[in-house]
Amino acid sequence: MLLQLNFSSDAPIYQQIRNQVVTAIASGELKPGERLPTIRALAEEAGINMMTASKAYQLLKAEGYITTGRRDGAVVRLPEAGAEPETVSLTTPKGWAVSVPLAGAELDGDGREARCAVRKDAGDDYDVTDGMLVWASVRKSDAPGVAIDGGEGVGRVTKPGLDQPVG
Repeated sequence: MLLQLNFSSDAPIYQQIRNQVVTAIASGELKPGERLPTIRALAEEAGINMMTASKAYQLLKAEGYITTGRRDGAVVRLPEAGAEPETVSLTTPKGWAVSVPLAGAELDGDGREARCAVRKDAGDDYDVTDGMLVWASVRKSDAPGVAIDGGEGVGRVTKPGLDQPVG
């Protein structure tokens, strides 16, 4: 697998590696049981620090995409059906890497809808919603394209006054 790292991107290098490995697994380019380069080899090949390579592998392991061991190194695996990853990771539009523990996951009976939750951390803006579960869901549709809906009370402007239109 050939990585395409963008050193001028706001997205951290370890997150770029993680994203490309996950994409390669999803596309079938990387198959379960396939060995990945050692941390040292990855770092040398990509021209990055070994700690950066290690962080990418730690994230992939926490999400269930790889296993690691002294003998086998990093090996691709598919998360078992119904198995929950330990964390959920994403890169924001500003390039910030966010990784949070998964607090819950559900799959409906026919496999067309999946939901997961994270626990809200109010940080320094503490309010009554601190510690609440925030759920997101994805539903397979027969319609072409992708439709995004913010859901009840989330990502939806309901009253005028913000720098966004109502709706």
